[in-house]
Amino acid sequence: MAVWQFKVDLIPTKWLETGHAVAELFPDDSYDAAAAWAHYPDEERLEKAIDATMPRSRSWHSDMTAWGDEESSDIQLWREAGRIESLGVRFDLRVPPSGLFSFVVDLAQKFELSLLVRESR
Repeated sequence: MAVWQFKVDLIPTKWLETGHAVAELFPDDSYDAAAAWAHYPDEERLEKAIDATMPRSRSWHSDMTAWGDEESSDIQLWREAGRIESLGVRFDLRVPPSGLFSFVVDLAQKFELSLLVRESR
């Protein structure tokens, strides 16, 4: 991640509401959100909503779907065994993308996701 990028991750709110804690996503000081996404029901609709707003970009890994531009602002959706493992957004703060900020907040509300800033845990 470039110094001018600010990253947030999105995780299903329902996972938090069922008594799980953000600390569970950081085993051994690494980040693993797969458990939070394990039973998420709206994967296909979520991906279609992102497709409708942002152009897909070339992914450098077969398990990642990417939208936007990795050198500026982008969205990265990671899968393992066909299921979402994590969803992250990087914002280019050199030219703050207010439209992307609004989109991410709307996406989180519509799909019952919570924003997580890893560095603030």
